[in-house]
Amino acid sequence: MLKQFKVLLIWGILIVGFMACNDNGSEPPTAATLSLLRTEYGGCNEYKGGDILPKAAIQNDSLSWEISDDTLKIFTGITYICCAPFDVESEQSGDSLKIMIRDTCGEIPHEKCYCKCICYYTFLTIFTGYSGDRYHLAVWLHSPRQAQDSLLWQVEIP
Repeated sequence: MLKQFKVLLIWGILIVGFMACNDNGSEPPTAATLSLLRTEYGGCNEYKGGDILPKAAIQNDSLSWEISDDTLKIFTGITYICCAPFDVESEQSGDSLKIMIRDTCGEIPHEKCYCKCICYYTFLTIFTGYSGDRYHLAVWLHSPRQAQDSLLWQVEIP
């Protein structure tokens, strides 16, 4: 009797295990591909070398996002050396979205692009094609003064 109970128990566990497994051989769903529309540069990005900079109000680095219809807007604000030139790049792989804020100072040999102050830079990166999927967002900063890129944020959207 005990042997029959053990056999039934094992079969029951196997059946429940197979029923819980819903893998029918198909690939897991992937997030829709986003299209980078543009990046709007604000804050200290609006000032160039030689401009009189406003007195810096030191702000905390910040990240936020807004979703409207099929548009995803990601706002990033960082405190950094005044007069630094930036480019913003993005790449997507499945449900992973990477934004790289790249300090481009030094790409031109002997270029003097830093000022002796600290300033708050903002970047509004706008994507279209958003369809409600979840994305794993990583925002990185590349500084030519650092050996490695710095991970600023890693979050899930929405």
